[in-house]
Amino acid sequence: MSSELAGGTPPSKTTNSGDALTIIRNFRNGHGWESVVLGDSEITEIQKKLREFNRTVLEESLRDASELLASYAGPYEARTERICELAMFLASKRTVDMRTAYEEFLRTKIWIARHVNGSSENGE
Repeated sequence: MSSELAGGTPPSKTTNSGDALTIIRNFRNGHGWESVVLGDSEITEIQKKLREFNRTVLEESLRDASELLASYAGPYEARTERICELAMFLASKRTVDMRTAYEEFLRTKIWIARHVNGSSENGE
C-alpha cells in the first residue's frame, strides 16, 4: 500500500541538478499535498553549523577522556589509544548527524507551512 493511500508522509527526495543539492519533503495538509524544500544555501548553512557543533563536542570529549584517564595511566601504557576510544564513545552520545538535522529543519518548515496556511484560511 502506498504511503499516499495510507495517509503517511512520502519519503524525502534528494535531487542534485548541477552543483545545487535540494531536499524536498512532501506533506499532507487539509486540502491535499504540499512540499517544503531545503535549498543549497540552507543545506550549506546546516552543514557548517553542525560541523562546528560536532567539532566542539569532540574537543570537549577528548579533554574529558584525558582528565578521566589521567589517574589510571601507567608508565608503559598506550594512553593515546585509550583516550581516543573513550573520547569517541563520549562524543558518539552527543554528536548530531546530518540526516537528523535535515529532518528537524524539514519538520520546522512543515509546521510553519501548515501554520501559515491555517492562519490565512481562517482569516487570522
